[in-house]
Amino acid sequence: MIWSRGSGLLIDVSPEEDGCVRVRLAGDFDLISAEAAHEIICPLVSSGLNVAVDMSRVTFLDAAGTRFLIESQELARASGGDLVVCHPSRPVRRILELTDTQWLVRPVALAAPGPEAARVGERAVAKVIGVGQADMANVQIVEPASGALRIIAQEGFSHRFLDFFEVVHDKDSACGVALAEGKSVWVTDVARSPIFDGTPARDVVLDAGSLSVASVPVLADGGSLVAMISAHRRQPGPWLELHRQFLQALAAQTGRLLSG
Repeated sequence: MIWSRGSGLLIDVSPEEDGCVRVRLAGDFDLISAEAAHEIICPLVSSGLNVAVDMSRVTFLDAAGTRFLIESQELARASGGDLVVCHPSRPVRRILELTDTQWLVRPVALAAPGPEAARVGERAVAKVIGVGQADMANVQIVEPASGALRIIAQEGFSHRFLDFFEVVHDKDSACGVALAEGKSVWVTDVARSPIFDGTPARDVVLDAGSLSVASVPVLADGGSLVAMISAHRRQPGPWLELHRQFLQALAAQTGRLLSG
């Protein structure tokens, strides 16, 4: 995936298997950056294509950005296609609710995790940090409908990090790769990792003070991936065998609790 930068907004365009074109946006989507999005999106919708605008990495949306989305959808439908917003981040959802434009979003039935799942996640986070395995940690649950990861418990992260990684469904992060490949990912140095190279996630993770990260899949009793435990450290360095064994054992225990 190749991200291009335009007026502070990062943009990635890729065709989907169903013939739709996915446009991923990352960063602040405002009056200035809407011009960069216009150069990419308008030719697509004018051609009658179906366009899905992935806004899971958008950390700010203003009225100008919202107006651009409305006008782009109108142009798409007039040209024989459509434009929908998918995976809106928390800041995006907030503005769409305030402007009563939630109809821009592709409807997805989300199953909110119950209080017991949240408690299991919180206990796992406390164990990761309490035994000194990491400085920060989070637990994400897999949404059955979308297959994406959503944070249900965390400690030590800034609002920017939590907004950016609220929903993860791509391979631009350690947890995203672990989700896609179904196996643990051990990043010893975020600044030099090929996983983060060239992605908007790199700066967000580094700004949060995370210089090394481990993401370990949590499996249910039947073997399906149901959650993810990620441990973050403020120093780069290898994840030793004792670290790996602890996190994998914790993931197994968490999987049993979530299956109960």
